[in-house]
Amino acid sequence: MKIHMICFLLFPRKLSNKYVAKFVINEIVNRILDNLHNLILGFSGNLETADNLKQWIIELLLKLQVLYYNDNVLSEDNLKFLKDFHEQFIALGKYMIELYEFNFILDRILLIRKCEQCQELMHKAVGNCLSRNSHARIDSIFNFISDEKFVKYVFDSKSAFNTATIKEIIVDLGLLVTEGII
Repeated sequence: MKIHMICFLLFPRKLSNKYVAKFVINEIVNRILDNLHNLILGFSGNLETADNLKQWIIELLLKLQVLYYNDNVLSEDNLKFLKDFHEQFIALGKYMIELYEFNFILDRILLIRKCEQCQELMHKAVGNCLSRNSHARIDSIFNFISDEKFVKYVFDSKSAFNTATIKEIIVDLGLLVTEGII
């Protein structure tokens, strides 16, 4: 894994494409990213937007791995915020499951708020370790995903494609939790 991290530090844009990421990022996470890409593409109708968001998520995941494995870079406060982010992300997954199963408007609002909390914690966790561009990408990712129209689109019970796709994402999130990956 250390070789991957060194390569990422030297060539971050080269390692962020979907082919190389498959070697660095877990297979389950790749499935989640592919499904999220499909939902973003279906919502926006714009392949470039879907590709950019997916690439930014991959870059962010790789940067977080590097920071986590080199924990001497992060302060105790940053590590606390990263732990809080982890807990909020798991809670976000639980809200997704509830929204998938029951599709209440209140759950949508709670899901959006959880996304906003995750966004804030992510900024605090990475602090000054990432560039302003990386922070802007974090905002772009979370702002898109937590957009009320996007959440409504994703959890539209009338769309068989969305229902099947979100079910796959939820199953994969469950696998990540049970395997202790997140």
